Amino acid sequence: MNNSQSSGGPSQNIDLNEEQHMSQFGISINGFCLQAEGNNPSSPGRIATGSTISDPDFVSEEGGRTFQYYKQGKYFLPNDGVEQNRLDLQHEMFRILLDGALAAAPIVNPGYVLDIATGTGLWAIDFAEENQASRVIGTDLSKIQPSRLDIPNCSFIREDSEDPWVFPWKFDYIHLRQVCTCFADTKVVIKQAFDNMNEGGWIEFQDSSVQIMSLDGTTQGTRIERWSQLMGRGLMALGRDANKARFYKQWLEEAGFVDVVENKYPFPIGPWPTNPKFKKLGSYNLTNVHEGFSGISLKVLAAAGLSGPETDELVTQALEDASNPQIHALWPIWIVYGRKPFPWETKYFPARPPNLRMWPSEYHPGPAT
Repeated sequence: MNNSQSSGGPSQNIDLNEEQHMSQFGISINGFCLQAEGNNPSSPGRIATGSTISDPDFVSEEGGRTFQYYKQGKYFLPNDGVEQNRLDLQHEMFRILLDGALAAAPIVNPGYVLDIATGTGLWAIDFAEENQASRVIGTDLSKIQPSRLDIPNCSFIREDSEDPWVFPWKFDYIHLRQVCTCFADTKVVIKQAFDNMNEGGWIEFQDSSVQIMSLDGTTQGTRIERWSQLMGRGLMALGRDANKARFYKQWLEEAGFVDVVENKYPFPIGPWPTNPKFKKLGSYNLTNVHEGFSGISLKVLAAAGLSGPETDELVTQALEDASNPQIHALWPIWIVYGRKPFPWETKYFPARPPNLRMWPSEYHPGPAT
C-alpha cells in the first residue's frame, strides 16, 4: 500500500542509519543517524515573516504569480512576496544547519565578497553586518533586494552570472546557495569565479538536490517521491540538472581550485527527527515546502507534461505526504568549498609554504573603500 495513503507505516523510534541504506539510495549523508519519532505535529512549524519588495520589472503569469522580466524564461521560480518569504525562511534554515554560521569555508577577513543569486539579499546583508571591513556585492536576475540600506559595505546589482563578468575588482570569497535550478552551465560560472578571484580566495556552494529521499524507505512509492521525480524530469527538459550538486567537488577541482571539501547533510522535511537541531530544521522545512511547492512546480511540471489541474492535484498530494509524520522525507544538502591556489602552488611554483589556510599579510585586501 502507498505509504501516503496508509495510517500505518514504520514502527516508532526507528534508528535511521544511513550506512545501512546507502547502497539502496546511493548517497552518504556524512554518517548522520537520524532517529524518527511518532506523533509529530504535521502542520508547518513556522510562518515566515520576511518583507516583500516588488521587482520593478516583472512578468505576470497564471495563478497570480510573478516572474522576473530580465532574461525572461531563464529562471523558473517566482519572485513575488510568497516566494520572498520562503527565501527568507531558507536563509534561517541554512543558519540552523551551519550552527549560526554564514559560511563553512575557512575564510579570514575577506575584502571583496560576492553573493551570486542573492534572492532577497539576507545573506549578503548579514555577512556585511558581521564583516564590516568587507565589501559585499549581491547579484540576482530579480531586483527584490532593499534599494536603500544603512549598511555602507553592502550593495546589489542585477546580473546574470553566466554572462561575462565585468567587476572592477577581484573577490576573496564567492558564495552560492540554492542555485541548482539557476544555471544552464554551472561550469561557466565556476570558471568565471576562478578568473575573478584573488589567490587564496574561497568559493562555496550550499545547495540541495531536487531528489527527495529517505534513509528508511518510507518515501518509496509516495506521491511526494513522484513529485520529486517529475520535477527532475521537467527541469531536465528545461535544460537544468537539478541533481548537479554531486558534481561540484569535481568541477571545482577541474577548474583549478585546491583544498576542496565536500560535506553532505540531511535536510529533513517535517519535525520527525528526535535530534533537536534537525527537528527544528525539519519543522522550518515543512513550512518551506508548503510555501514553495506550488510556485516552484508551476513551470517545471508543465515542462514535464502535466496540465495545470494535474499539477495542482499532485502538489496537494505531495504536501499531504510532506505533513505525514510516518514519511521521513529529506533532501540531501551539499556544502562544497575550495580555494584558489597561490602562484607558488602551481606547477610553475612547486614549493608549498606552510599555513596556506591563513591569509599572508601581503595578500590581505584590507578594508574596502
